[in-house]
Amino acid sequence: MKEYLGQSCPESPILSQNSAPTDWCGKWFEVAKKRGENHVVSFGRGIPDLDHNGLVLKKEFYNFSHTEMDGISAMNVILKNLGQRSKSFPEIKNKKAPSRLENIHALRKALKKQSGANANWIPPNQPIGNPHETAVLGFSVDETSRILKALASRKTNLDGSLLSLLDTQTRELLKNPSQTAKWLFPINMRGASMAADTICNQVSFITLLSHPPWSSHQIQNQIKQALQNSEHWANWSVCSMGKYLGEAGMSYLSKRSSKRNFWMGTFSNLGSWQTDAFYKEWDSREVWFTSPPGSSNYPIGFVHCVFNGKLSLSLKVHPFTGRDVFWANNTLEVIREKLLGFSKTEVSIEP
Repeated sequence: MKEYLGQSCPESPILSQNSAPTDWCGKWFEVAKKRGENHVVSFGRGIPDLDHNGLVLKKEFYNFSHTEMDGISAMNVILKNLGQRSKSFPEIKNKKAPSRLENIHALRKALKKQSGANANWIPPNQPIGNPHETAVLGFSVDETSRILKALASRKTNLDGSLLSLLDTQTRELLKNPSQTAKWLFPINMRGASMAADTICNQVSFITLLSHPPWSSHQIQNQIKQALQNSEHWANWSVCSMGKYLGEAGMSYLSKRSSKRNFWMGTFSNLGSWQTDAFYKEWDSREVWFTSPPGSSNYPIGFVHCVFNGKLSLSLKVHPFTGRDVFWANNTLEVIREKLLGFSKTEVSIEP
């Protein structure tokens, strides 16, 4: 296994020379790490079995610690190590932060959505396999193109469609499959408070509430409304509260939250990536993948990514749900068939 552990967050050129930016998001992961939680992000590339089920069994890992960087940082750092010369640091579209009063209103809405709606899982009745193993599935360029065109024709996208399908599959693990539950949806904050190419964690999140049946269009509307409400800015400001709380205060709140908040998991979009002529390709079929550390509070970790025109889906499940990588592989295969079937028959993708 190849593994890369990133460097510390360097000084940003947009700040004064006497002030280096503090990666407060990374520090919250550091606090959780000291409490015994996993902090390592599974990250790498692999070759999908395109002639069979698309699963990626041959993998090359470049894991890193979430205490030091996020996925966009990691992709740039690792691709550079593999010869890539061009960089890609996508920035947040609206860099204007809300006023203090607007942020207070946004924070109230964000906290209200985060309270309650805890996922109540069926407890495991047998030993679970490796809790850190990630299931990965890849598509060809042609398959990816057909899927994206089919979704566009329905005025939906990968975020809405994939999360709708994932939520449906995951609900079989709940004591009450019809309960209202919550998903954490990361939001890129690059360029909001420091240079976009600063290597660290520049990510906030919004909360998405699911209740079956949960369509892709409902999900897209929730995302749009949460962003309009500036909930990502509110959560970003909470993240930086560590400067006032200190390590003891952060540890107290982190431990308190771990006993009260139980999400379905994290659903992430790593974006679309294109390599240059200097990149050292492993295989023409290769896709890139990643999955968050995961915990009993965020037991489902799902990430989708398009690399050189090829879509990949990554899924990691924590033993707290009573399932392991075999369930994850099966779930990805179900989602794959739904996507490919949709692109061929032009029928609705809604579960």
